[in-house]
Amino acid sequence: MSHHERKSIGARLRLRRLSIDVKADHMAKRIGITKSQLSKMELGNQAIPAELLKSWVPALLLEDFNELFLDNSTELSEADKLKRNMVKYFIMIQKMTTEFRAPAFTLIEDLYRLYLTTGARQSRPPNNTPNLI
Repeated sequence: MSHHERKSIGARLRLRRLSIDVKADHMAKRIGITKSQLSKMELGNQAIPAELLKSWVPALLLEDFNELFLDNSTELSEADKLKRNMVKYFIMIQKMTTEFRAPAFTLIEDLYRLYLTTGARQSRPPNNTPNLI
């Protein structure tokens, strides 16, 4: 793999990590490398072994590696938008203290059930819907 290709892949990995609000030191721990190695890989200065690259997929909350190369200009389906928002909410909930997690998960489940029964038929949420993120 050329230096240019490593830089391109590294940049996509870093962009994804930042988009899901994961700090470099946490990401390094998740995939079992040092923060310095992570930085070098994201900058394209160090090759990423294939077996290590596989561990990035779940750490970056991806279903598969190909998601990094999807055209971001493509309009997402409502289901994909919902899925991405749910991931953001679950990350946010994980950062909460234990006492607030159970009610937060219950709220998310209730909102999802409401979406399935009514929200899926609406093109956009009502104006009084709070912006949670």
